[in-house]
Amino acid sequence: NLEGVSGSVVNFANEEATVEFDSNRTSYDEFHKTIKDLGYKATLAKIDIRVVESLSESDFNDFVDNVRRIEGIYDVRGNLKASKMFIEFNELQLDESKLYSKIKQLGYKIEKAAGAIDKEIEKHKKEMKYRLRILLIALAFAFIITPISWFVPESFTRNVILFFFAIADFSIAGSFFLIGAYKSLRNKSTNMDVLVALGTTTALVYSILTTFLIEG
Repeated sequence: NLEGVSGSVVNFANEEATVEFDSNRTSYDEFHKTIKDLGYKATLAKIDIRVVESLSESDFNDFVDNVRRIEGIYDVRGNLKASKMFIEFNELQLDESKLYSKIKQLGYKIEKAAGAIDKEIEKHKKEMKYRLRILLIALAFAFIITPISWFVPESFTRNVILFFFAIADFSIAGSFFLIGAYKSLRNKSTNMDVLVALGTTTALVYSILTTFLIEG
């Protein structure tokens, strides 16, 4: 629905999307922001380049500017102290090997610090660590809540303790789905985050009502 976008194809299996757009009416920044608002993350292919030879600040900046002019490159960030360039590029216009060749043709000695695949693997590992951390937190709360529910005699004090543990577990472990659901609903769309958030929120609210307000 974004103005200027003529078509898009999403492959959820490969976690890739191909977007056709009119650069005069919109830009990568615009639909990147739209995708982010929907609760998803979108990135172009990335590669890190290390400059082997020693360059002055002026020469390094000129090198970065020349790389930025290569067709298909979206963004270039240079770090003179580390002698590195961090590049985002469109793989539909040029692949990693062609990009590397074009940069070498500029006349500087370079080497790959991290390729596009390496960056994707690194990103995936960070995401998995985050989700594992949430899972472990949920399990920790489960090991606390379950024995109290089973073995501690029912009382108002016990229910209050369980209430606070349940709210903490829901807020921390469920944050991934709650944030995704909020972003999706804000943009008048639905996804699995909305379904999960709706189910867990309904169960939590029902449990609170039957514990403290509704008898029988």
